[in-house]
Amino acid sequence: MDDHDRDIEQHGERRRVRADRHGSGERHERGHEVVAVEPDWDTLVISSAEHQTTRAILDELRASGRNPAVGRAVAGYFADAGIAVNTVDAVALVVRDAAAARAFFQLDGAVERVGTDVARRWLDDLGEQSARGAFCAALTLFRIVGTIPEAVP
Repeated sequence: MDDHDRDIEQHGERRRVRADRHGSGERHERGHEVVAVEPDWDTLVISSAEHQTTRAILDELRASGRNPAVGRAVAGYFADAGIAVNTVDAVALVVRDAAAARAFFQLDGAVERVGTDVARRWLDDLGEQSARGAFCAALTLFRIVGTIPEAVP
């Protein structure tokens, strides 16, 4: 693999950072900025009185992902690739609508993989919370800004 063809891999131990912009293969000189924004699925929280069910569903969701902790790992990927890490910011993405959360976080698939009636009723509970204005879910997104310290071939 050429140095200019490195990119972030979200699975296993393969940690590559793309140094070319938009796959163009162009060379970047000293000072070129690289930005990544990735979620950290281990930080997903969802309001529910059913703590055990919520935990089981979120554990299933995380287990089905390639790298649920990628957000917090990107700064290390940058550093390992020789990219100077300038800033690391975190922001919580807050969702107040249960239907939006079900779609965005792919909760229905996790519930089906858990496969219990209790898990299916949990989805109904989220909808009831949403109708009352009581629903809340949040996920941390990490934004990492780095600089390529020297030309990449």
